[in-house]
Amino acid sequence: MKLNTFIYIIVIFNQFVLYSQVDNDSLLEWNTRKLKIEDFKLEYDIPEEIERMELQYSEFKLDSIRDLVAAYSSISIYFYPDNEINVLNFKDIEIKTTFRKRFSRIIINHNYVLPHEQLHFDIYEVYAKKMRNRHKELVNRYFVNNYKISEWRKAVNEFIHYYNAMLLEALNLNMEFDSEWLMYSADEEERKKLILKNWRLKIDKMLGCSP
Repeated sequence: MKLNTFIYIIVIFNQFVLYSQVDNDSLLEWNTRKLKIEDFKLEYDIPEEIERMELQYSEFKLDSIRDLVAAYSSISIYFYPDNEINVLNFKDIEIKTTFRKRFSRIIINHNYVLPHEQLHFDIYEVYAKKMRNRHKELVNRYFVNNYKISEWRKAVNEFIHYYNAMLLEALNLNMEFDSEWLMYSADEEERKKLILKNWRLKIDKMLGCSP
């Protein structure tokens, strides 16, 4: 079963190891390093279909988000090796959070862009970790010393249900972050710093990072 895992994070301001770590001209794996300005390689404007999606889910009544966008990131929770889940490969899949450089762009470069985009990247890693934990639990429950295809199907179906729930939670948390961010204008620097600090502490705790 193919799963569409590519998530476009439209950051409105003014807006899921078998393989080695990925850091190349198109993809950056989450645990390779922090985001850099050079990672945002998209040179053209916001794709219209992405803008339509953002406007559909935005609480703000806008005709266009182009004038409000400082940056946007394309982040995926990817199932290695081929982004497909079935009863034959489920036991061996790897779940990775990746940043898609060629679909991400910085429009207005300011002091908050990279910390803000990094938080979006980290939020999706929080939910990728939850998916890895559930995947491990299901493999141990249904696959170890178990050769019944019907039981394997249970594992796959349960995981897909969990996966969809986690994607929704990730989206909601990202929107909560951006909603708080939008409460203050670009020149309210101290408020922006406080929001970044509080969210950095919150997401680091969710990731299990040491303070």
